[in-house]
Amino acid sequence: MKRTSIKILVLGGDGPPRKQVAALLSRAGFDVSTDKRRDGEPPANSGGPIVVLDGPARTTRTPGRRGGRGKVMNLQQLREHVRQTQGDVARRAAVSQPQLSRVEGRRDHLVSTLRKYVRALGGDVEVVAEIGPERIVLRDV
Repeated sequence: MKRTSIKILVLGGDGPPRKQVAALLSRAGFDVSTDKRRDGEPPANSGGPIVVLDGPARTTRTPGRRGGRGKVMNLQQLREHVRQTQGDVARRAAVSQPQLSRVEGRRDHLVSTLRKYVRALGGDVEVVAEIGPERIVLRDV
């Protein structure tokens, strides 16, 4: 099996957050090495995905892929990003506010639930399969 390489750039100096991220990844079974660079200096590109951790939302960048840059957020962060309350979204999704709160707290969602939630925010969901260099939009899911 081919190993996938990922570089994680933690912004904000050499403080405890950098050490905590390294320790967490190491405990999860990843090979971790640290690379010191000055602020503003671009990361060395290994050809794999680069995850930038900087505040509550993460930005991912996949070199060579169409649409390769975007924010990564959980549902609560997404709702807050578009400046909506749970009550506002719950009304538009035709669910109660406590139900919406439970949806936001879950880590595993049905596509139909995600679609209903995101449509209540004024957006839509697209399911994409990335296999090797191909990016395939799945329909009827």
